[in-house]
Formats: sequence, C-alpha cells, structure tokens
Amino acid sequence: MIYKKTLFIETSESQYRVELDVNLNITPPDYSNDASDWDYLGMTELVDFGINSVEIRTCVQKPGVPRQKKDWLTYEWTEVQMESLSPEEQQELNEQINKEVESECNC
Repeated sequence: MIYKKTLFIETSESQYRVELDVNLNITPPDYSNDASDWDYLGMTELVDFGINSVEIRTCVQKPGVPRQKKDWLTYEWTEVQMESLSPEEQQELNEQINKEVESECNC
C-alpha cells in the first residue's frame, strides 16, 4: 500500500514541509489467532519511502502593511532541492524524516 504523507520538520536552521510517498506492507489483525501480538493485532512494515518535494518556510512582509500592525509578516513555502542545502542541514533533515516515518509506521 502506498500513501502520501506530509511532514512538518523543524531543524536547527529552518522549518521544512516534506511530501513523501510511503510504501507499507500491512498485515491485517487475526483475532482468532492469539499466538503472538503480531498475529492478534496485525503488523505494519515499512517497505520504503520516496521524497516528492521539500519546501522551506520563508517569512515575507505583506505589501502595504506597516510594521506596527500585528500581522505584518506572512509565511510562504518555497520549494528547494535537497542538493542545494548544506551537508549538515541535509543530514539533520534526513535524520528527522527517518525518525518521523518510523514512528508513524509503528516499525
């Protein structure tokens, strides 16, 4: 089963929105078999995942709104390439993606 997942990840340098295709192998629960928790509750196994897009959150000033107003800033998402990020930022982002995907898939 493949499903789309959007993650909002905050790293030490910025905030990102990452869209993934997650491929899962799902074993449905068998309530008649209580030999183990896996049989009784079912199991979700992460096969793999692919990154569709990575967007970085940028802060811009709204045109025509004075800075004294409460909402003079707005946030936009700008698509970036993983290769354009620094190696440290790539590594931290990949670690956060892996951690989020594994916790979401109960792996």
